[in-house]
Amino acid sequence: MAKERVHTLAEPVQFGTETITQVTITRKLKHLRNCTLRAGADAKGEVSVNLDFGTLIDLGAKMIGHPVAVLEEFAEEDQSVVIQEANDFLFRHLGTGPKP
Repeated sequence: MAKERVHTLAEPVQFGTETITQVTITRKLKHLRNCTLRAGADAKGEVSVNLDFGTLIDLGAKMIGHPVAVLEEFAEEDQSVVIQEANDFLFRHLGTGPKP
């Protein structure tokens, strides 16, 4: 079963006729399918990962089960929660993120 976490929004969001007061953030491998990362190494051999911020926004929207337009309407603190979850999930599967 996928890992899920319910997040109550600091500020409810009106989207169409729906008022969103909380979202369920779900970590499913299928959400990573279209994520693109580029890794490279500098002259010293230190590896870095280049991640387009749009990738985190798209992944975050998939993880909450809403279009990107909904996530864009969230208050900044709610956006931060979703984006951090997306970042942790993505990097966990790269073996470089925090372990639960």
